[in-house]
Amino acid sequence: MRVILTNTNARTLGFERNPDFIPTVLNSVLTEALILFLQDESKRLSLLTKYAKELATTDLRTRQLHETKEVVFSLRETDSTSDDALDFLQEKLTLLQTERENHDKCILVRIEALEQIQSQETLLEVISSFVSVFSFIETNHWEADLDYFRTRFLLQRAQEEEDQRLKDEFLPEETAVQQSKEGSSQNVQQVTKTEYFFIAIHKKYYLKLKHLTQEYNQIKLLQHPDSSVSLEEKSDDELEELIAQQEKISFVVGKEMYTLKREQGILTLKTFELVQTLKSRLLNITGSIASRRFMKAALDDLLVIVNDSGTTFETKMEKTTRDLKRLLRIVRKEPSEGK
Repeated sequence: MRVILTNTNARTLGFERNPDFIPTVLNSVLTEALILFLQDESKRLSLLTKYAKELATTDLRTRQLHETKEVVFSLRETDSTSDDALDFLQEKLTLLQTERENHDKCILVRIEALEQIQSQETLLEVISSFVSVFSFIETNHWEADLDYFRTRFLLQRAQEEEDQRLKDEFLPEETAVQQSKEGSSQNVQQVTKTEYFFIAIHKKYYLKLKHLTQEYNQIKLLQHPDSSVSLEEKSDDELEELIAQQEKISFVVGKEMYTLKREQGILTLKTFELVQTLKSRLLNITGSIASRRFMKAALDDLLVIVNDSGTTFETKMEKTTRDLKRLLRIVRKEPSEGK
């Protein structure tokens, strides 16, 4: 069995450390003396245990605070940038909706006009004119902003370097974060083999001493966050003062975390609805722009049909009517929302 015991304490109890890590054999009298010594340390051990718990509480709350700050930072950023995004997307969506309504009317007029066409020449003239005046809003210059918003709200976060710069203004430095994550592990000193006192006792004392020494050794390993401060040198009153100080630190950290948690809850509800709206508008715009490729292909097909010299007038009319109706279905198809 081993116990962290100074040579001075051992001599006071009546025994010496053997060389070469040979266990010191304790008779009943010396074993009882060691038990009394460890029990007498119970008050101090209790204070050190309480101090250890306060350190652990501070560490836990500090880690939770950092995690909460990261979440709140992201929610704040979403909230602050959402207004511009909403306005931009709504403006573009309105343009596309107006364009689709105009296309719808234009296609319907041409379908109705087909009933009055009696010759291939008239059909070629009407469809050629229709295709030539069928225009699309220029959307290429939207792409940079749309790509950012797609990345920002649909895919991964964009502009990682800029995000990190903004985070650094709000979040603790990385060194502080690392210390927080390590937490109470920094408050446990490493003990070398030479600092342990090896003893051999009668088996009837083993269970009792095992519990006492385990608790005693564990607490003896505890140290102040500032490694230059020795807890061994602290009196009971000083330990109680350290506990009080640590409780204050834990309270301050907990209070800040509570405040941020409330903000997190409010922002979470707010940004959830914002993000869903943004996603819906993005998907509608993306769907509308994508559908243009099919519309342009349908327009090209119309020109091919009416210019085909090897096809009869009746067949051209049938194919033209079919393709105009296909074009109408494309125009009237609403992109899926909220997915």
